Amino acid sequence: MINTGMPRSVLGHWVSGSIASLIVSGAINYKRVEEGRMSTKEAGIDTLKKTLQGGAVTASAIAVANHIGTPAGYFKALASLSVGAACVYAIEKGADLLLDDSPELITE
Repeated sequence: MINTGMPRSVLGHWVSGSIASLIVSGAINYKRVEEGRMSTKEAGIDTLKKTLQGGAVTASAIAVANHIGTPAGYFKALASLSVGAACVYAIEKGADLLLDDSPELITE
């Protein structure tokens, strides 16, 4: 068993990871919009996507670290890692839907 210290707040780290990702992706996408390489809509969706993914990855990493230090925690750590990866994938696919302007997604 690995001593990872006291368990850390997963929700608190979700917020921290989201804020850090918002700052970085917002700055990068702002520059892309200013250079004309990206529309405002694309920048907004990409920033939101990266913000949510950053929070999910950070929270997942903290949950994994928390579980590694507990008895039989490797299975829980693997489960936490899987949940984090699934969140990132779901957020990616959701952002793709928001960027897709195909007519079948538009309802009247």
